[in-house]
Amino acid sequence: MQSNGVTFWNAHPGGSRGIVSTYNHPGALESCDGADNDCDGRIDEGCITAAVTTKYVYNGFNQLVSSGPELAGMCAAGDMDCDGVADGADNCAQVYNPEQRNSDGQPPDVAEIGGVASYPFDAFVNGYTVDVVGDFAAAVGSATQIVPGRNGKGSAIQTDGTLASAVTTPPALNVALDKAPNGDFTVEGWMRFTEESPSRGSIMGIRDDDSFNSYYRPTAFVITGEQYKNLAFSSASYSIPEVDIGRWYHLGATYSGEDSRTRLYVNGDEVAMGIGGTSGGFPPMHPLPAPWTFGYAAFAPGGFPAPGSAAQFDDWVFYDKAITWTQMRARATYADAA
Repeated sequence: MQSNGVTFWNAHPGGSRGIVSTYNHPGALESCDGADNDCDGRIDEGCITAAVTTKYVYNGFNQLVSSGPELAGMCAAGDMDCDGVADGADNCAQVYNPEQRNSDGQPPDVAEIGGVASYPFDAFVNGYTVDVVGDFAAAVGSATQIVPGRNGKGSAIQTDGTLASAVTTPPALNVALDKAPNGDFTVEGWMRFTEESPSRGSIMGIRDDDSFNSYYRPTAFVITGEQYKNLAFSSASYSIPEVDIGRWYHLGATYSGEDSRTRLYVNGDEVAMGIGGTSGGFPPMHPLPAPWTFGYAAFAPGGFPAPGSAAQFDDWVFYDKAITWTQMRARATYADAA
């Protein structure tokens, strides 16, 4: 017998037979009818037994933020793109981007966000490297090497740990930075070690040849080497899990006089915060005649002699303000994309 489908018969003892089902058989499509249509021992599997509501949240720019049965609802005030970052601190307030990555691959405009001096180390004139934002060309040491830049683009400088290989900014840069309200400032850029650092090594900072001044004004990135693996800048100190020789690291430090905090950043992440500036209670940019020097700073915090670092440097910027975390992260993630 056949009716609107395949009829299956079941043989009974004695030769009789009967219809099992016209529609229910192995391989049949399961219908939501209270029967086991495909004969797999389950009834109405995959059927919705109760109403399910899916909610969708879009921000003001018609970008899907999230979906699901339960959602928080409206975006917070002052967060147009609903990514959890306030518009004033958002690297792009019109794009949902909670991680604040610089996804367009374009470098942030350092002049626009307060850059006073910028050294990409791509141009050199008469023993100086060009400042592409201000007028603070930096002197290139006689032993400095010019090497390919990060990601093979442009060039970088390489130091050997001696003053002869260092690159030094003019003292006038400190005068310009010190005009910022409350002593606010930022320094950030890229470096990598080319060989294992000594037990105490200054990476870059304000070159102070006076151990007494250095005790109170340790305005430098300093690493205390093989045993301690500690990175410090002024009052902020960070224990480094591991330093990979040859790997580029983005280092940054900010000081805000408003809350008297020094913040230390590695690869765009805030890794340490110190109260105040230096151990003497001064802001890191307490007026100093000494210049900033890449690869050599003469003394470490505490007035201990600290040799320089065998390292490469690329794309360093100085600001007369404490830039935000999102701005710092944009600089770091742009370099990843470059």
